[in-house]
Amino acid sequence: MVSEVTDHQISENALHRFFKNLPDQAMQFAIQVAVTLLVVLVALRLIRMLVSVVKKSLDKMQMDAGMSGFLCSFLSAALKVLLLFGVLSSFGVNSASIVALLGSAGVAIGLALQGGLSNLIGGLIILILKPFVVGDYISEDSHSHEGTVQEIGLFYTQLYTYDQKVVVLPNGDLANTGVINMTKQPRRMLEMKVGVSYDADIDQTKQVLRKVMEELPESLKQEPFLVFVDSLQDSSVVFGLRCFVKTSNYFRAKCDLTEQVKKALDLAGIEIPYPQMDLHQR
Repeated sequence: MVSEVTDHQISENALHRFFKNLPDQAMQFAIQVAVTLLVVLVALRLIRMLVSVVKKSLDKMQMDAGMSGFLCSFLSAALKVLLLFGVLSSFGVNSASIVALLGSAGVAIGLALQGGLSNLIGGLIILILKPFVVGDYISEDSHSHEGTVQEIGLFYTQLYTYDQKVVVLPNGDLANTGVINMTKQPRRMLEMKVGVSYDADIDQTKQVLRKVMEELPESLKQEPFLVFVDSLQDSSVVFGLRCFVKTSNYFRAKCDLTEQVKKALDLAGIEIPYPQMDLHQR
């Protein structure tokens, strides 16, 4: 009986001490959380400043913009992981336990995010082999997009299309598909096909079309100009035109050539046939 009373009293005393000390413990914990939060906010700001300084230094070294962005992203991620270690340690979590936890989490995340790892490796391949760099105009087969490379990140590459859309593509797909780099070479062939009437004189048409290309401001005069009969269609003779322009002038030259060909053929009285249907009534 005495033992039961004693145990009961001990339990009551322990419970009393717990509730008595609870406000102090809660206050200490709240202060610790507040201090930790303040440290985290300051540390994140310092990380951003450090990454910004590193990026400016890499830019002064004229490092490739894609590689520079990749290294800065990696540095930011590594510093934030170290910050997480520090925060957990401040709350009494053993560093060995943190490593074991992160190792287990890494395996689980790796299995769940195999596509993400593929994108990371794809990003490294792109940055090392450089099939394209920031500023290049590319066309890719995996999603049939084309545009100017704006950023090569850890996992994704951003393209700006001609109509100012932002296209985000996984690096894994870009590393494993066909990519056409339109700006790798300083010049680019401009090709056009135009159909004229069967009544048109072939030699005259060739002369008119050649003159248009020769007078095109964007055409490279030292390169050959080709005009040829490409095919014979049901209602037209199709001529092919080929000349070279600077890569940076390609789209403007394409629009100018299309316009000038139409004007020149009209001026020469050469008809461009269009689909029509003849109805015969009995």
